[in-house]
Amino acid sequence: MDFKQWLSSLQALALTMFLFGLLTWVCAVVVDATHPDWISEPIAHYDVPPFNWRLGGIGAVAFATAAFGFFVWGLEK
Repeated sequence: MDFKQWLSSLQALALTMFLFGLLTWVCAVVVDATHPDWISEPIAHYDVPPFNWRLGGIGAVAFATAAFGFFVWGLEK
């Protein structure tokens, strides 16, 4: 794999991280605005990670993922 193809793959990965991280964060914000009592509840009834994560924690991780993806995508642009 040459450098140009590797750079293109990294740019696509960074853009995907940004897009899906941002969409997940927006989903968490909408749920927080419409049903604030759900934000502290786990996303599933299973007591094994990652299913026992709270929606607020997932929103925070998604926001950080989106910021990192946007930063890497901006560097590659």
